[in-house]
Amino acid sequence: MYGIVSLLPEPYQSEASRRMQRALEFGAEPARLPAHVSFHVAASYPMEETRAALQEIAAQTAPLTVHTGGWGVFPGPQPVVFIALAKNEALVTLHQRIWQRLAPWVPDPHPLYALDAWVPHITIACEGLTPASASRMLASLAFEPLQWHFELPDLTVLCNDPPPVRLRVPLNTI
Repeated sequence: MYGIVSLLPEPYQSEASRRMQRALEFGAEPARLPAHVSFHVAASYPMEETRAALQEIAAQTAPLTVHTGGWGVFPGPQPVVFIALAKNEALVTLHQRIWQRLAPWVPDPHPLYALDAWVPHITIACEGLTPASASRMLASLAFEPLQWHFELPDLTVLCNDPPPVRLRVPLNTI
């Protein structure tokens, strides 16, 4: 699986990684990829077209600051614990531009990242969690400070297979 994401800048990358490692305390696997915000997910991307699209989007994107909105969980038999991001106009516009630009050559994107379903977040733990362990993990994390504000540094093609970073285009180049 591939995704169009923005990686977290430091020190937030390290802070998120530290929290990812806490998943082990609850019988879950920490997220395997660098901490990121996903905009679009698909089985694959044609790299030449994707590179051109991301460069075009990045060149037209003004500096974009995001804010954390607390802890969250996607429920189900294998829940996902995440850090929620507050939606703002600039973040939603970037998401829309990515989807519109990729639509001609990415026929089956993951529907949970579609414009009407997308919940911007940073995954902390997903594999190996149960509803009970996710609840305990959230209770443990709930009172840790989480007032993050940071600028998104890039648009990156991330992959589950090594190497995870396949393409990285700096944002905020205008």
